[in-house]
Amino acid sequence: MKVTVLGLCIALAACVAQAEDAPSMKPGLWEWRLLKMEQDGKDELKARGNPVVRASQCVSPEVVKNGWLVNHLRAPENGNCSPPKVTRSGNRFTVLASCPNKTSKGEWVVASSERVTNRIEVVMTVDGVKHTTIQEAQMTFVGSDCGNVRAFDQRTKNDQAPKR
Repeated sequence: MKVTVLGLCIALAACVAQAEDAPSMKPGLWEWRLLKMEQDGKDELKARGNPVVRASQCVSPEVVKNGWLVNHLRAPENGNCSPPKVTRSGNRFTVLASCPNKTSKGEWVVASSERVTNRIEVVMTVDGVKHTTIQEAQMTFVGSDCGNVRAFDQRTKNDQAPKR
């Protein structure tokens, strides 16, 4: 799930950054750093000893150029979910998605071609109990060479399958 959220964060940031008047993300290697993770008001990072949570992600030139993900956002096929709604105000982008027992709101701020911040809030109801998860992260451009990190749009379904 964390990898999926990471890929989605970086992909959406790359795509929304292509809107008119917004700074354009650079293609290449980006570092994603989790700044906040809260579950039902409890600081999960603090509860785990404040670990530094980082991951690397390659953003391809095609994603930056074409805004691939925003143009292909769809509601999950396995539920009665509404299509995600993307709005923009300056360099700030908001994505709203909802399913019968789950809603999510993500906000991305493209501060520059080398820095993007985001906040994602997911509210879901499980067995009649409402749960809220909040994550905040920052993505920073590392360099144009991704090395051996493959871009998410160039991965196959086998690459993304859970390892057993």
